[in-house]
Amino acid sequence: MRLIGGACIIISSFFIGCTVSRRMRRRCESLRRVISALEYLKTRICVFDCTMKRALYDTENAYGVCGIFSSAADNMDRDGLRGAWRRSVTESGGAAALDDGDVEILLSVGDRLGSTDSENQRLNLEGARELLKRRLEEAEADYTQQGRLYRNCGLLCGMLTALLLL
Repeated sequence: MRLIGGACIIISSFFIGCTVSRRMRRRCESLRRVISALEYLKTRICVFDCTMKRALYDTENAYGVCGIFSSAADNMDRDGLRGAWRRSVTESGGAAALDDGDVEILLSVGDRLGSTDSENQRLNLEGARELLKRRLEEAEADYTQQGRLYRNCGLLCGMLTALLLL
């Protein structure tokens, strides 16, 4: 019975470490997709001169960032673009494993999205992309350094706890 309990402790603590590591990896993947999606949105707005709703739907179809863009497009008529974007980012940010700083950058995009000419839209989206690129570099460095650490610490802490209890 003790061996089974010890094995459960080891497995569960290793699982916790893997979950933290996986969330770090998902954040990196989500940031890459958001950066690409913002570039695509900029192209749809500035080059193809699409309506904002059409540009948001096209961006979601091309990059599928946890429904951020399609949800904003769906709620535009009811909440306006700024409100729809704010709601969409805050609701979908957790599903995309984005942290508070990433969400703040995306929220700042929505504050100016659709309210100025295409040149200012381009500058707004490029500025957000650059900030998110820096955050991606930091997230990748964290994952490279700490992802394996969390998995191994989970396993070792579970083994230590099991040894202490046996």
